[in-house]
Amino acid sequence: MMRVLVVDDHAIVRSGIRRLLSERTDIEVQEAASGEDALRATQAAARRLIVLDLNLPGWAGWNCCGG
Repeated sequence: MMRVLVVDDHAIVRSGIRRLLSERTDIEVQEAASGEDALRATQAAARRLIVLDLNLPGWAGWNCCGG
């Protein structure tokens, strides 16, 4: 099972990416709406892939998840 974290401040973007990924049964998708949420999610569980909006309000995209 591949774990994917989708980070974007726009719900419609997160929803669209989740919908695309949900077609695969071997992918588990989690969403985060902010850099703070993304940081908590990455600390709580390992991810193989993070789809990250680099223009999150108040966060420099590369820095929010330890990148």
